[in-house]
Amino acid sequence: MNHESIKLDLTIEISSQQKPLIRKKILRKLRELSPAERTRRSALLIEHLCDSEAWASAQNVLLFDPLEYEPDISEFFESDSKQLILPRVTPEGLDLHYYTGADSLRRAKFGMLEPDPVTSPLARVQQIDLAIIPIGT
Repeated sequence: MNHESIKLDLTIEISSQQKPLIRKKILRKLRELSPAERTRRSALLIEHLCDSEAWASAQNVLLFDPLEYEPDISEFFESDSKQLILPRVTPEGLDLHYYTGADSLRRAKFGMLEPDPVTSPLARVQQIDLAIIPIGT
């Protein structure tokens, strides 16, 4: 399979003062992507993840509902081979719930979809084998 390489050197030290500035710069760059480029990069990301050992060995995968400028990972919601876990914002922080299908989601703050706590069983952080999270978190 021919893959386009995306190489990152993530061995950098970032001070607590630099972190918000770096996030802001990355988010600005993400927002500047055209819809076509976002689609292209999302497909590459999905292909890379699906071919990874981390994806192959994971049973429980934490995902997120992407905002319009984040990678479109909605294809993962169709996975029959994984137990998907989604976060739900609460006044105390985040609760984690198993994804039980599109009808178990509700529109929340900022238009994101999150699990309905009535129809989506709670999950524990210790159950997560792989977490796919957006850069802005």
